[in-house]
Amino acid sequence: ITLKLEIPDSFKIMADPDLLKIVMENLLSNAIKYGKEKGMVKIGARMEKKECRINVWNEGEGIPKDRIDQLFAKFTRLSGEKFRKEQGSGLGLFITKEIIQKHGGKIWAESEEGKWADFIFTLPSD
Repeated sequence: ITLKLEIPDSFKIMADPDLLKIVMENLLSNAIKYGKEKGMVKIGARMEKKECRINVWNEGEGIPKDRIDQLFAKFTRLSGEKFRKEQGSGLGLFITKEIIQKHGGKIWAESEEGKWADFIFTLPSD
């Protein structure tokens, strides 16, 4: 896996660092688990008005359009060959969503099935 960082030298967000670490670990772990074996994972961040937009993108199977809205529900696991091989509780993205929302942010996913997935969240910057 190739990891690429696209982040500014510094930026300010209002968040509990321990909880933000859980968010990033969940998203990065999923990007690696469900990405191509020799694919790319990108972590990006940029300031937009009064919030910071952070994303974790991977090359991989992507997410079926009809399942993308269900990803953040409790105990949700995707079906498919790659998804069945990976162990998980179906709680990681649910917990991630709860943490982001408790910080006043939003989280969502975008994908092109068979090619890539991008998990994006925003957090207030002040």
